[in-house]
Amino acid sequence: MRVLITGAAGGLGRIACKTCINAGHIVFGCDLSGNNQQYAPGTIVIPTDVTDIDSVLSLSETLVGYGSIDAIVHLAGVFAAGPLLETETSVLTYTLDVNLLGVARINLACARQLVENKGRIIIVSSELGVFSPAPFTGQYVISKHALESYATTLRREVKSQKISVTTLRPGSFSTGMHHKALDAYHMIETSSKWYGPIITKAMPLIKREMKRSHAPEIIASTILRTLETKHPKRYIAIKQSPLLLLMNLFPVWLQDAMYATVFTNTIEDL
Repeated sequence: MRVLITGAAGGLGRIACKTCINAGHIVFGCDLSGNNQQYAPGTIVIPTDVTDIDSVLSLSETLVGYGSIDAIVHLAGVFAAGPLLETETSVLTYTLDVNLLGVARINLACARQLVENKGRIIIVSSELGVFSPAPFTGQYVISKHALESYATTLRREVKSQKISVTTLRPGSFSTGMHHKALDAYHMIETSSKWYGPIITKAMPLIKREMKRSHAPEIIASTILRTLETKHPKRYIAIKQSPLLLLMNLFPVWLQDAMYATVFTNTIEDL
């Protein structure tokens, strides 16, 4: 199988590429970096900016030159978080540009290849894409909730063309994005005009949840199984947070009350 993996120079991307290559698949890896040393050995590297349509169209043309692709694995993504009343909208715009529109651009540019080969699309979302949003994760959560809607709509549209769309919803994993999430909370704690004390009080719980991270090889193995199985699933939950799973069983009003307990300060208290 010929597989395109976006975000291939990242930690999870390298592992996913290596896993697929070791299984005998031909892997095309795209990311911003043109340094082959940042990719898994054996990856056919095609530097691409998923926020730039010309770059994405060039990627598609290059893939056709290799004989087209059978599957796309969308791993390219960025993490951004911060108080919605303090963070510039440019942060949200960029997060959506990568996490949502980057996926849409790649799929659109490679549409003919996917249709002709009755291809597979694997979209790596997040547990935060389906769970009720937690405070101060807005930019990332908004992008993942939008991505979930995109994936569902796409799956229903392309079913008649025998294209499968699978959405992966991983919990916390030991990747670069995981560390950026903790850095974002520390940034709010030290730099926020209004919310620093709130994060300080909540930090023990945040750190406890962040410690429950898993090996990224688990996601890579799930990707490989999804590529190779005869009947791909629509959704796959991977090591999701037990606490978040429990909270999302409750009505919204109770979730609001629980978050208010964790994030105890209000603006009036400061």
